[in-house]
Amino acid sequence: MTIMDDSAGDNLAMILTLFLRDHDLPLPCGVVLLSPWSDLSQSLPSVRDFEHFDFISDLQFSIEQYLGTPFTHALTVLERYVSPILDGIAPIAGTFRRFWTGSRPSPRPRQWRRTSTTVPCRMPPMYICVGGDETLLDSVLLLALRLARTGRVQGTHSPVMLEVYEHQVHMFPFMVPHCAHAAACIEQVGTLVETVVNAPIKPVGQPVENARFTLEARYFRMGHVHPASAATAFLLKRWTRIRGITSDARHPVGELELPVGVLASAIVSVC
Repeated sequence: MTIMDDSAGDNLAMILTLFLRDHDLPLPCGVVLLSPWSDLSQSLPSVRDFEHFDFISDLQFSIEQYLGTPFTHALTVLERYVSPILDGIAPIAGTFRRFWTGSRPSPRPRQWRRTSTTVPCRMPPMYICVGGDETLLDSVLLLALRLARTGRVQGTHSPVMLEVYEHQVHMFPFMVPHCAHAAACIEQVGTLVETVVNAPIKPVGQPVENARFTLEARYFRMGHVHPASAATAFLLKRWTRIRGITSDARHPVGELELPVGVLASAIVSVC
């Protein structure tokens, strides 16, 4: 089974995947995220940089409706089951396992409790696409980087494919379905789904031997993919803006970041 959605639905898709991982439940064979809304704090630079180009800008009302409270700040900057982008900046949660609470009979002898030892669990392959001029751009880039970093730190190295489509807006495959970029994106999604569905089942929760970065970034222009150097240049350009916000000591998302030098070496193929 593959989980796929767009925008706010991607928020739920990521939260579901994280929950399944954290509780040792079966994971989907792949996750497809189209313009994912992964940072509800709306604090990254692209929110303001592209508000005149994208058709979504002020999402505060939507955030309040989604969370059911006007007091959203603490939830959006601290809770990874609200803002999945936070998953890669804190120590990875230990998994939940069943165990006996004691040797004596009990009405509820089995309980769920977090283990004291962190048990790495391999995330499913991730495909993430984003428009180059959308307000969620920086949060999508940061999400992909943190997913890759988490896999590297844990030794599971789950593949993450990030595709940026030049000058496109939020959910462009559906908003402008007849453009070359939309056709290219849909083709990439189909290829990924077919690949992961037909791939042999691999055990999860085990480190892999090839300890390398597992982020593949692609940059599309006019429906055609450009050399890896184009993706690297674009990511480094945006990284200077992202770093300027997330390095703030008062903001929790600045605690664990990939240095710019590491970012350039992280753009490798996982095919």
